[in-house]
Amino acid sequence: MSIDINWQDFGNDTSLSESIRSFLDEQFSSLPLPDFLRDLHVANVCLGTIAPEVTIRHIGAPFPEFYIHQQMDKRSDEETPDGVKGRNKSVEINKGIILDHSSNLGTSSEIGDNGTSDAAIEDQGNEDTEDRSRDIQFLVELEYKGDVSIELHVDLLLNYPSPGFIKLPVKLRIVDLGIHSLAVISHVNKVVYISFLCDVTDEQFDSLLANPQQLVSRDQSYRPRIDIIRTLKIESEIGDSQGDGSVLRNVGKVEKFLTDMLRQVLRDELAWPGWISLDFNDEESDEEDEDDQQNEDSVDPLEP
Repeated sequence: MSIDINWQDFGNDTSLSESIRSFLDEQFSSLPLPDFLRDLHVANVCLGTIAPEVTIRHIGAPFPEFYIHQQMDKRSDEETPDGVKGRNKSVEINKGIILDHSSNLGTSSEIGDNGTSDAAIEDQGNEDTEDRSRDIQFLVELEYKGDVSIELHVDLLLNYPSPGFIKLPVKLRIVDLGIHSLAVISHVNKVVYISFLCDVTDEQFDSLLANPQQLVSRDQSYRPRIDIIRTLKIESEIGDSQGDGSVLRNVGKVEKFLTDMLRQVLRDELAWPGWISLDFNDEESDEEDEDDQQNEDSVDPLEP
């Protein structure tokens, strides 16, 4: 079953584009650069106007990892000292049970015989009383050949006769992204989780369609081979196009490095057991606070 997406709303959402840009910028800045590059950052992300083609392959219950993540996140919030505001969770990246960067879900030494940490087992018992009637998970085939673009800025260094002897600004635009993968989209307590499972051409594609729950594996060594990005194109120029200096275009060595880096970031962060989560609870909390404030303002000050 295919579904239509009003992609224009996403393309016009500047806050979403900025959240994606900020995430990519943070990931790129944490990766080591070769000695001929410096100060890499993501300058802009445009989601374009062309929507991906999404086909629903299976509908079922969300993976238990998503519930465990929320329980651990709730525990972390409860342990936060009063007066300290938590991080913005409108768009965040998580690494699942074993590979969580922040180690909120435990380390491999804490994993039990069934692959779940002792804390996670306790949390699963506590969440049995929660209402899951509105939770749902879609296994979807996602194909994208759109006009999204990502602009990167970096300095190219010429290290002869001395390190950093010449520095040239580089601008790159990543365009013509092609994606054809199997993914899960889960709705759990007003949080949407998205994770890529495998590419459509992988051998595991047919078996995952037949039994999606086989993905629930907590083995650290388990990760299906996945590229996520099948095709892309880079438009680049080196030099100051606004000044009098010369401009070099389409320099292959820099392009290949940044292409490999982008593939690595998306594969490491978004391929199972990693995921991206979109938390809509904050918006509802803000609306409730506004309603409460309006009710307080409407109270007659003369009433006892």
